[in-house]
Amino acid sequence: MERARGLEERLAPYGATPTLTSEMHSILGSEVEGLSPVLEAHYAHYFSNRAVIVAAHQRTLGDRENEIRNLKGLLAELEARIKALSDVQEQRRKAVSSGVTTTSSAAESPGDGVSQDAPLGRASRCARYRSLK
Repeated sequence: MERARGLEERLAPYGATPTLTSEMHSILGSEVEGLSPVLEAHYAHYFSNRAVIVAAHQRTLGDRENEIRNLKGLLAELEARIKALSDVQEQRRKAVSSGVTTTSSAAESPGDGVSQDAPLGRASRCARYRSLK
């Protein structure tokens, strides 16, 4: 499944262009191990030792492609987290501008780095300072 997803990602830029078939042929032949016996026999016409080519690809680019895929997943998670925190911040900003000094949000959870008791803004900090005098 992982291999199919990687191939799908590699071929996505080609869409339905005439070069798609050629690229697929090249990628399968030089980058993918464990092909069916029929495909191995086909590529035997082009490579004297296809396993060496595939291993070289894996050593040079294959691991990097896996790393890039993993990093893209982490990036998506971080972007979702940033969006959730931005939503909380916007809710708090609206609460301060409407005179409300506390809010709660389903997006907040313990350990998210946002204190439930944290002042909502300058106006809240000033009011709290005045109340402590």
